[in-house]
Amino acid sequence: MEKKSFYERLAIASESIGVITKDSINPHFKSRFADINSFLAEVKKPLLKNGIVLLQPIVDNRIVTILQDCYSESKIESALDLPTGVKAQEMGSYITY
Repeated sequence: MEKKSFYERLAIASESIGVITKDSINPHFKSRFADINSFLAEVKKPLLKNGIVLLQPIVDNRIVTILQDCYSESKIESALDLPTGVKAQEMGSYITY
């Protein structure tokens, strides 16, 4: 069997994920959204099946999203700065959105 690259396996996982269902309602804005737990349930299994781990540590007041290849040192990483001086509930919103 031919060994696929990290990006090939990521493409296969992405294709199998498809469209995430918006399963929750925001009554304030009267809009639908995908609950974070539902989103993660849909995304993690296809990634893991293809040897890719999703990590989201908070490092130096930043949310870092990492797609790590289980078979090599390859990874895709992005980061989002978190605000300072906000209440805990507001911080929770920043982290989950």
